[in-house]
Amino acid sequence: MTRRFRQFPRDPRSGGGIVLATALAVFLAAGSPGIASGGTAAGNWLDLTTRTRVQLDSEVVVITGDAGEDAELVQEILSAKGPVRSGGAASGPLRAIDFRAMAYRAAKGAGIRHPTLFVRQMAAESGMRPCAVSGAGAIGIAQIMPATARGWGVDPWVPADALRAAAKNMAKYERQLGSYSLALAAYNAGPGAVQRFGGVPPYAETRGYIGRITNRSAKLPGMAQTFTIPGRLTPTFARRLRALTADVRKHGGTLRVAEGWRSYEDSTRIWKAAVKKTGSWERAIRFAAPPGCSNHVRGEAATLTGSTGMARRLAAKHGLLFPYSYQPGYVEQSGLRTQSGDLR
Repeated sequence: MTRRFRQFPRDPRSGGGIVLATALAVFLAAGSPGIASGGTAAGNWLDLTTRTRVQLDSEVVVITGDAGEDAELVQEILSAKGPVRSGGAASGPLRAIDFRAMAYRAAKGAGIRHPTLFVRQMAAESGMRPCAVSGAGAIGIAQIMPATARGWGVDPWVPADALRAAAKNMAKYERQLGSYSLALAAYNAGPGAVQRFGGVPPYAETRGYIGRITNRSAKLPGMAQTFTIPGRLTPTFARRLRALTADVRKHGGTLRVAEGWRSYEDSTRIWKAAVKKTGSWERAIRFAAPPGCSNHVRGEAATLTGSTGMARRLAAKHGLLFPYSYQPGYVEQSGLRTQSGDLR
């Protein structure tokens, strides 16, 4: 079943960094029942200076450099070889991608003070799933809203580009607002909301979002998984395709596989060609699946030639589906939501 990722709608307004930083400095200096300046405070509070303890809904977590990076996670990320190719060879199609390492490098390159927090943020956003689409319409591994992607000038479907853009903006928010917690609030609820409330907005969604990311003991989807590429048709789909081919032959027709499994590299090439031809990623989505999102890459789709009309009539009894009239030879395993798998 396709998972959905709920996300608080982001404020479309941007800017106001200098004004906001000044307002927050005054706000912190004056003190507030909602923000602790040391010791204890009634209710929920968030330390926005350089202290090490943060309480969100009665949960105390460590978020500053005093705690250091999560050494085990950093070691695991830095020891990763990046994209893993077939058989460990230097050439050949990709078989696995560790998007945590990609996110960590993006954070380091952008100058984020604690890159592992950015890695956890991306895990919280999408589960490190490059094809995720939220109920609010946020796209890809960094869960960037379409309007935001247009403003940033980034294709949200290309993981490396989306992670670099997200890290660049998180680094900007961190510099402007003075802490990663406020940067998280700006990313989740919008910088305008942070400005209006003079700190973390009183939204349960946003406060829970910050808590999940800054609490390093919290389990997040995507922090212990690698994006794997099967390298072949799945056994179930291959078996059903053989049965369909035999059935078509029994009825006097022929069926040939023009394209079966598709590599991640070919998926990326096809996607970028579609973007170039149509002029935007928003139009390209009508004609091609984003990198890694095609069911060809998942080993659960194929393009056939021959007696495709006959095959379409026989497909259902073999658990197969020809979903598109404009692609008469495209077949996939029944039960998949769309050609792009995780897409709506």
